Amino acid sequence: MPRSIIRAKLAVVGDCAVGKTALTKSFLTDGRDYPKNYEMTFGVELSTKMVPIPDTNDAVELLIYDSAGLPFYEPLLSKYWNGANMFIVVLDVTSPSSVRSVPTWVSMVRGQAAVRADATKGVLVANKADLESRRVIGTSEGRELASSLQLEYFEVSAKENKGVTVPFEVLALYWHRVFVEKVESFHLIT
Repeated sequence: MPRSIIRAKLAVVGDCAVGKTALTKSFLTDGRDYPKNYEMTFGVELSTKMVPIPDTNDAVELLIYDSAGLPFYEPLLSKYWNGANMFIVVLDVTSPSSVRSVPTWVSMVRGQAAVRADATKGVLVANKADLESRRVIGTSEGRELASSLQLEYFEVSAKENKGVTVPFEVLALYWHRVFVEKVESFHLIT
């Protein structure tokens, strides 16, 4: 059992059908559950998972808000994102429109962030990397897009459960580091 459990609100966003729910379910079940049929998310689905922090007795509990990708839900989604500590923007490497909409998603989430918008940690996840022959965005282009938005970049295949845990673990490690730094600075003041 972890000594300290640190909670973090994580918004998972992106266009409809990019694989946000598949990515989330694959992470939550360690790759055992991949949705065989597409089922649209209505509103937001909340899930939680503990991520142990290596070399500590701590864990970060991610409160994962898997969000619908339709513009119709945008006013509702912003209420759920309010106070998000971190976010994942998912794009589909075979969908030009999902690539073009990444800056819009980043702007929307950062507008509802818990801390300064420019300091809110986010990552860009390029899903469906297993569909190599249908790609419309290459790795270098994805990295450039992520860099221009101050995001880290990851390529994954939720279907094949490749690379799925890495972005979540990177965010959990980041949040743990932020928490520890805040605790240490508080102890320096007192």
